Amino acid sequence: MKKSIDPIGKLLGLRYKSHPWHGVEIGKNAPEVITVFIEMVPTDTVKYEVNKETGYLTIDRPQKFSSILPALYGFIPKTYCGQEVADISNYAMNRNEIVGDGDPLAHSVIQHAVNDYRQFINELLFD
Repeated sequence: MKKSIDPIGKLLGLRYKSHPWHGVEIGKNAPEVITVFIEMVPTDTVKYEVNKETGYLTIDRPQKFSSILPALYGFIPKTYCGQEVADISNYAMNRNEIVGDGDPLAHSVIQHAVNDYRQFINELLFD
């Protein structure tokens, strides 16, 4: 059954948006089903980054030919790539120079349909 939003909540939702990194839940059924925020799509010719303070997408750099994304690209809300993630990566790859970048955990979404919209939230199912 679909929940209805009260009229005040609906008006606030039109005026304000949640910060995609901090204000969106990872998903109540994680890790089997997770929520991802899409920053970039394969047709983008610039690299976008979420501004950590405002939550809005900003242009990071042009990328017309430097790399072409094969899939939707974004991040998992409320995650952080710090020293613990770097340690796991170093151990798995038998290296010692990998460091966390302080960003949310990146994610690519491979799908069968073309989607040219960014800045949307999608749930992913893992089997």
